[in-house]
Amino acid sequence: MPLQISYRPISSSPNPTYNLIFFITGNPGLIDYYAPFLSTLQTHLSSSSPSSSPSSSPSSPTYHIFGPSLAGFETLSDLAANPSLPQKLYSLAEEIEYVKKSLIERIHDIPDGSTGYENVILIGHSVGFYFTSLYCTSKLMKLMYQVGSYILLETLTHLLRNPNLLTPPSTPTPNPPHLSGILLFPTITHISASPSGLTLSPLLRLPQFPLLSSSLAKGLLSLSPNSVLNFLIPKVTGMTTPAANVTRNFLRSRQGVQQALYLARDEMETIREDRWRDEIWGIESSSTETEMKTDGEIDGSGDNKTPPRLLFYFGRNDHWVAEHTRDALIAARGRNGVAMDPESVSFSGERGNKPVMMIDEEGIDHSFCVHSSEPMAEKVSRWVRAMVEDV
Repeated sequence: MPLQISYRPISSSPNPTYNLIFFITGNPGLIDYYAPFLSTLQTHLSSSSPSSSPSSSPSSPTYHIFGPSLAGFETLSDLAANPSLPQKLYSLAEEIEYVKKSLIERIHDIPDGSTGYENVILIGHSVGFYFTSLYCTSKLMKLMYQVGSYILLETLTHLLRNPNLLTPPSTPTPNPPHLSGILLFPTITHISASPSGLTLSPLLRLPQFPLLSSSLAKGLLSLSPNSVLNFLIPKVTGMTTPAANVTRNFLRSRQGVQQALYLARDEMETIREDRWRDEIWGIESSSTETEMKTDGEIDGSGDNKTPPRLLFYFGRNDHWVAEHTRDALIAARGRNGVAMDPESVSFSGERGNKPVMMIDEEGIDHSFCVHSSEPMAEKVSRWVRAMVEDV
């Protein structure tokens, strides 16, 4: 299994513009869960834009799609390829730092013949996994956690406050890229108040729960050959074969289950109040100014004062997002204070710096990467194009 997925930009255009799409997984943080989605997204973005053609556009947008696994989720095949990978558990704060470092490395690794990326678009999501546990009964517990969107907003905040990180040191005339974010089925506040959060928070607070649960899982799995798991995982969970294979490798990994539960406990304690300022959320009009200082961090009044373009795609009846929490966030932070039509997305206009927020009406599940990669990739490709074209 790969520790990262990368589709390098290839363009035959005489005047291409390069755009980086950086994907942030949820918990458990295995990028291979998203291989079908990212492959389909790359196919959509490689086709001609519906709103323009190479002959009518002064430049042709080209995309580099990159996504790493989160730290601590190395599979046995990863360890076989790189035995020196450290064995430690990573907190939410450490995962954020890990993602920041990986993103900055990608931004500085500019395509040949280019002076840098014109756009950097972050996409954050959560992913579900199925964990067999017999600590109380012989039942299958379905655990699904949200973390990618939270990491996305923390990473954007860091880049806005440190705009020098957005340009490679070797660039002769630095021109920072435009920042954007797409948050899929996000839980960025009050995760413990969601239906699943209310159920699992008490378990995650039990002493040594991550260690004891992972040890029990390893003991049970040691009795099950791969042939049995290959049959049981899709049969019980309804996963497709690719997702079931990722889950099998995750369950057999050195510390994947323990890392997932360790991180989940940290999420429950950390993802509470809305902690971001106008540098992320935007403002109603250009006449409104606020100081952007938080928890002793540097002043946000640096060179990059433009809020990132943000799009939130919420699920309907999402068991990891309380309905009242979602509606309150849309009213307080969304453009015009209402959920917008997913088919008519624009990032220009009077309130173009306020986030676009919408609610799924097609019945797509929170863990879209298991069954709905194609429709989500098509939607995301349209939103990416809108972000690039409305610069």
